[in-house]
Amino acid sequence: MADLFNSCLIQDSMMDWDDKMQKECASSFIKPLEMDLINKRNKEKVLKACITILTDDDNAENVDLQELWFKVLETVVGRLEPAFVAEHATKLVKDIPSLKHPFPKRKRGNRLIFAIAKNLGEEGMDQDAQLLKSINSICQDNNYKIRRDGVLFFKDYFKTNTD
Repeated sequence: MADLFNSCLIQDSMMDWDDKMQKECASSFIKPLEMDLINKRNKEKVLKACITILTDDDNAENVDLQELWFKVLETVVGRLEPAFVAEHATKLVKDIPSLKHPFPKRKRGNRLIFAIAKNLGEEGMDQDAQLLKSINSICQDNNYKIRRDGVLFFKDYFKTNTD
């Protein structure tokens, strides 16, 4: 457990680590987050690291790294205040799905938006106008593959939250 908190303390240097170390770090966060063993300040640092890593174009093609950090993102978002998530996550990713970016980056942006939305829940989404606007934009996009992501999100969201 001490290794986990040391990882939080040296998080600023994490972007310089090789992929193997970043994967190991991501893996080490998931279980303690699920068990709620990490304090609020370190959860906030973990969220910031997730956003930094997942929005870094240099990591875009590293599927294993992306999957691990998406799992961390999905785990940490629901354990933080919606206002913090809005300021330090939604605000940074809201424009990624826009037309000014290439298609693969837009798809990654969709996934970021939907991971945040799904794990904030309805109350959290109601408090984050930027998130709702981003979801709405995705669902009205001129590219059917982007719109389809919105449909799949809502299908999964309603299935998960109505059972």
